[in-house]
Amino acid sequence: RGAARYAPLICRLLQKMQPKLRRKVISGRLAQWQRLALEACMVSQKQCPSKIHPRRRDTEKTSKQCKYGGVFKSECNGAVYGYYAKAGLCNLTFTAQIHRDLSGAVHDHVALSKLLEQIQTQCSPADFPAVVKSAVEAASGDNGFLSPCFFRNFS
Repeated sequence: RGAARYAPLICRLLQKMQPKLRRKVISGRLAQWQRLALEACMVSQKQCPSKIHPRRRDTEKTSKQCKYGGVFKSECNGAVYGYYAKAGLCNLTFTAQIHRDLSGAVHDHVALSKLLEQIQTQCSPADFPAVVKSAVEAASGDNGFLSPCFFRNFS
């Protein structure tokens, strides 16, 4: 199933949450088969911890493209307005819409990860803008996985 592919990503996102919120998201937002896939992923990570966070050398970081992102809280003066996903590659950053619930932002983060994966598989350094444009058009087209108002910002 597709959930098995995204279980490690969801596991990492859940690890960043506070325990009370993590339990609420797992029990309220994940279906039974998703919880089982997540549990299987966590068990496999405990069995071979060296594969989870392999140590990288500085030379490996420079040879690969730098990916970054996550799920962030939108707040001002202690009032939380919602959550949003942000992901980037090289000097390009995509920011998704703000959602009141955390699960919407997690779904957006998965979609952004898919988009960055498509960009990376097609990427050639000389043709980076054209690759990004074609990947975004394909992802937000008729058969794409992004809705028309998905992006809040990109830079």
